[in-house]
Amino acid sequence: MREPMPTQAKQGLDYDGTAGVQEVHAAIQREKREPRAGLEPLSLWLIGLYALAVFFGGFYIGRYSGSFAGDSLDPGGAPAVVRKSAAGASMEGQVAELSPALRGKKVFLANCATCHQPSGTGVAGQYPPLAGSEYVLGGTRRLGMIVLKGLQGPLTVKGAHYGSAVMQPWEKTLTDAKVADVLTYVRSDWGNNAPPVAAEGIAALRKELAGRGASFTEADLQSVPADANLAGGENGAAQPGAARVVEVTIRNMKFNPPSVEVRVGDTVEWKNDDITPHTATSATFDSGSIDPDGSWRRTFTEGGDIPYSCTFHPEMKGVVSVK
Repeated sequence: MREPMPTQAKQGLDYDGTAGVQEVHAAIQREKREPRAGLEPLSLWLIGLYALAVFFGGFYIGRYSGSFAGDSLDPGGAPAVVRKSAAGASMEGQVAELSPALRGKKVFLANCATCHQPSGTGVAGQYPPLAGSEYVLGGTRRLGMIVLKGLQGPLTVKGAHYGSAVMQPWEKTLTDAKVADVLTYVRSDWGNNAPPVAAEGIAALRKELAGRGASFTEADLQSVPADANLAGGENGAAQPGAARVVEVTIRNMKFNPPSVEVRVGDTVEWKNDDITPHTATSATFDSGSIDPDGSWRRTFTEGGDIPYSCTFHPEMKGVVSVK
């Protein structure tokens, strides 16, 4: 017979029933409690703070989102504060509506500046300049035709040829008011000085050209008298002998144009489109500091060439030639 195997001694604690097991577990739990870090309930004051943040955030978005409309942030649709120049000249420092030229500038920068450039100089051989262009400074009819129906084919501007000139029609994109505003702007910036364009003239031209599908060519434009104007607004260029306002834009640390020619009695207006203040200072006049978006005017009563510069940035120079 096989002999019984000897019984091995139990290792560790002697569990003698349910009561013994419970006592051992209780001792272990007293020695090693479950970690509680990070499981505490959220404080009531913190819940209230979060609720206030959500409330005010929703209020701010609802108040300033413009109903999430696509044009809610369009500066052209909102009133602007007219600043006051440091020269002391009052510019009605109250809330005022943007002028047609300033509204037109917004439209130009958003739609036209890529080709014609913010300086109005265009791209050589491709896109004609607007500064000094005979199409811009002449009658308003040809200019309205170009913007509404577009332009294709070669074009000659200021004696230079633009063989690949192509401009899309804007009649389906821009309203009558926006077309009038942008034309008013290009006729008054970069040294251009021509009367504004009225929205009613654009509306009448739009109806007249409604049946035309093709863009215009240079031959089409040449068939229209250069001084033909649209209805409404002022007609043609400034009358001979009448006092003018010639604009000099301060942009990219330069006077643009750097040289202007005016007559005795004309006024030159410097507009600061830079982000820093500038001056227009000569031996006979001093604008003082012209703040960003500010302007300053001077009427010239004596002839001669008057060089001027910016006191803050002496490398910026210009000349006013008074005839």
